[in-house]
Amino acid sequence: DWSVTGVQTCALPICIDGNAGGQSPTSYGVTALPAGISVNARTGLISGSPVKTGRVLAEVWAENAQGRGVATLEITISQ
Repeated sequence: DWSVTGVQTCALPICIDGNAGGQSPTSYGVTALPAGISVNARTGLISGSPVKTGRVLAEVWAENAQGRGVATLEITISQ
């Protein structure tokens, strides 16, 4: 069992959310995800099964024709 921590703690899966100019994102991305975790670039869903414990700072983004929004997500994997 593991959780994603930052402003809140939650279990997988989680979803990147946002909008710009009143338009929903058309693509999503994340850098530095732990091994075994991935993001669906079309839906923003982050899911998977991590292979080891640890802490990672990942940059998440959502973008559309209006531009890109970026945030940092702290991911802590614990058992």
